[in-house]
Amino acid sequence: APVPRVIAFVNGSLGAQALRLLAPHLVGVVLHTPARQRAADELALAVPVGIPVWQQLDGKALAACRPTHGVSVLYGEILRQPVIDLFPHGIANLHPSYLPYGRGAHPNAWALATGEPAGVTLHLIDAGVDTGAILAQASVTVHVTDDARTLYDRLMFTAGELLRTALPQWLAGTLDPRSQPLDPGARRVRDLDRLLCIDPEATYTGRQLINLLRARTFADYPGAPYLVDGHRLRLRLTIEE
Repeated sequence: APVPRVIAFVNGSLGAQALRLLAPHLVGVVLHTPARQRAADELALAVPVGIPVWQQLDGKALAACRPTHGVSVLYGEILRQPVIDLFPHGIANLHPSYLPYGRGAHPNAWALATGEPAGVTLHLIDAGVDTGAILAQASVTVHVTDDARTLYDRLMFTAGELLRTALPQWLAGTLDPRSQPLDPGARRVRDLDRLLCIDPEATYTGRQLINLLRARTFADYPGAPYLVDGHRLRLRLTIEE
């Protein structure tokens, strides 16, 4: 069988893991430059010597590499149909949710806020947002002590394991894609603010309020917005066993 020719669209430490896994097959890399220099350095070091690297999409440059497969890992940009069409075997995307749940932004927070299943999915990219056929999945248990950060860290660990097992199978042509239901729809970044703004006049059960707060508790990020008596406040939750 022909050797796969892979272009990777990557970001962050998990993207660096993917580059190391894909090294024998890489013909190009598109980087989504991380905000933190340490992550950017890790990505740069993971690119094999001699492989072209782009900081932004260039359809002509990608096509010139004659890719057969694409792999997207936390890339953070929407890949449109003209780019998808460059890959005869499609582009596999790693998404940190148990699709069809958690489409779109912040799936870790939504799993905590709504109680929907959590996990990671390798799926093919299509014209929708995280709606393409599923190649492989792994579920992640949500613990009562989780906040958005602890769940995110466990999702990333499981995502790394899924990449190690599923990517070689996909490149070998031994994974059968299966379609996923169209509902529920995808969430956008701004949807999280709307959901998690605590209303002091609303009636919540204790569990609902706790879940909303832990969904918005993530180190280095603001807590849940809370408006009372003209003051704009932020709430976080500390959970101890």
